[in-house]
Amino acid sequence: MTRIEVKEFIQSGPELYQIPFDTGRITEFNSNRYNTYPFVWLETVSATTNLINSIPTDTYSIRLHILSKDWIDSSNQDYESLIDEADQIARRLVKRYNDILNNYNLVTISNISRVPFIKKHADCLTGVLLTFNLITQDTSGCD
Repeated sequence: MTRIEVKEFIQSGPELYQIPFDTGRITEFNSNRYNTYPFVWLETVSATTNLINSIPTDTYSIRLHILSKDWIDSSNQDYESLIDEADQIARRLVKRYNDILNNYNLVTISNISRVPFIKKHADCLTGVLLTFNLITQDTSGCD
């Protein structure tokens, strides 16, 4: 998969659930003052290449911020509710990605993690950071 294909694959999840999506550096997200929430932000994707049984594979490190608007004076009940909503979106996205990948033998997801955050970023946001590795066969050297 190319980086553009990875982005399109990741974008298919939020699109299915009609959740706004974009990608880039987290500083670019913070500088945008016109976000609609909930929002899914894909941090710029990094990749590594490994050899597994003499087959080159690319591992893309995916970091998805699932964000909801919070308030600086919100109570723990308020922000825990926002975290639960973001976690529900994260679980739906993982299911969506796994459903897609069931048709592909050469692409897998591993090391899935959902870590909550509270009152972060420029808009005072609460949500979940969904991280996982997307492992694909590197076909760049194949004819």
